[in-house]
Amino acid sequence: MYTNIRIKTVTHQLIKIRILILSFILERVIVDGVPAVFAGTFYLNVTFTDIISTNC
Repeated sequence: MYTNIRIKTVTHQLIKIRILILSFILERVIVDGVPAVFAGTFYLNVTFTDIISTNC
């Protein structure tokens, strides 16, 4: 029961973080253009694999 609640709060925080990062990346894309998209997706993949591996 407790772990289930904890997982829910963690995923909720992850979604918040993801939205923040995505909005930041979108701002950068408007400024920097296409290369920022590739950098952004790569960065997201790396950070989320890190977060998932540390949480599990």
